[in-house]
Amino acid sequence: GMKLGFRDMGGEYIYSVSDGTLGIAAATEVDITTTTLDVNGAVDISGNTAIGGTVNIGSSTAIANVKDEDNMSSNSATSLATQQSIKAYVYKRQLLRLM
Repeated sequence: GMKLGFRDMGGEYIYSVSDGTLGIAAATEVDITTTTLDVNGAVDISGNTAIGGTVNIGSSTAIANVKDEDNMSSNSATSLATQQSIKAYVYKRQLLRLM
């Protein structure tokens, strides 16, 4: 098929994978520099994902990070807790109730 090549076709090109599917090939990285990237469809990520900044899900509170705090001391409105933290917190609360 046709390929739109860059840098003498050294591994960077845009091509048609199949009808309705566009492929972008790069030897190491595809860098998209923009203020907003709007994706109107499903996103399938098969690999590690690093996010620098906050995550907004719908119109919910922005999620800034994930914390591993067994005592939930930060009381953050923008952090998620790990499963281990929740389990430790609930277990400790149950023990205190039994005393």
